[in-house]
Amino acid sequence: MRSQRGFTLTELIVVVAIIGVFAAMAMSLGTENRATARAYSNTIVAELDATRMRAVSSRRWHRVNFDAGGGGAAVQAANVTGMSMPQTEGDWSDIGGFTSPNQIQLVALALSANLAPIGTDPLQDDGFGDHVFFAPDGSSAARTIYLSDG
Repeated sequence: MRSQRGFTLTELIVVVAIIGVFAAMAMSLGTENRATARAYSNTIVAELDATRMRAVSSRRWHRVNFDAGGGGAAVQAANVTGMSMPQTEGDWSDIGGFTSPNQIQLVALALSANLAPIGTDPLQDDGFGDHVFFAPDGSSAARTIYLSDG
């Protein structure tokens, strides 16, 4: 009798399965590292547009509160309908939110739609006490959100 050398079919299947698991893990880890400020800005625009549409459809004020430390935002709706803006914090309820990727940082929120002049940067965490408001008719005041990907 001659002894045969090689691998059994079961051993080969186990090795291929392990390689598949490692490949899936590598692909999911790589996705987070490819996020950019431009891609996240598109996400913010989509979330703001969805919030505006919710304000119009529900006839309630909505606002988005950006958080510099957490890198995300909370979406809130007024507890009452109508064009009168709620005046106290108790008049708002959380309805959702979104977070930024790990390497994207919210830098500042300006109360205008103007870009900072070339060579000047807004102060870190400037303007985060303010909110982006949407009236029940869909109107809003201009804001500029500054992001950094480094």
